[in-house]
Amino acid sequence: RTNTYDVLGNGRPLDGYNLFTLNEMLQMATGGAIADYTEVASTGAILLVSSVWNCDLDKNIDQCNPEYGIERIDGVEGTISSGFNFRSVTYDVTKTHRLLEKYHGVRIIFICEGVAGKFDLAALSVTLGAGLAYLGIAKLITDYILEYLMPQKDTYAEYKYHHIEDGDDEQAMPLQTNLRG
Repeated sequence: RTNTYDVLGNGRPLDGYNLFTLNEMLQMATGGAIADYTEVASTGAILLVSSVWNCDLDKNIDQCNPEYGIERIDGVEGTISSGFNFRSVTYDVTKTHRLLEKYHGVRIIFICEGVAGKFDLAALSVTLGAGLAYLGIAKLITDYILEYLMPQKDTYAEYKYHHIEDGDDEQAMPLQTNLRG
């Protein structure tokens, strides 16, 4: 789907959904303060149109509709020239005279952004498997650091390993029991 998604099924954009006039865009950007483009024709304006798509692809695709936002971004205080304008220089053939012209207009910047996600059991399994592997590696690294690099390595080894002497065999618990009696 795109911003020109055919909602009506006739191949045409829908007014107010993905088709806006310049006057409508200026009204949305200024909160109704500017109703006609002729009000900014002499100074120009810069509009930022954002189309945000946040979709849950586990649900029906028809529920994935964009949210539009329009704001005017040229009204920064302390700038030399507000609005949108640019200059063009034209030289005559003899290069003795030049004509400097300043043009004004409405510049529209479009940004399309969003996030879409869908649950995937395979991706979940891989992520969980990798997490468990990291836990195993973390244990090995921690044991190595504690056994060989720390100043208290003898104390750690004493707690970690229990040495059984030959006389301790009677006190040790059997590994297997005979269930036949």
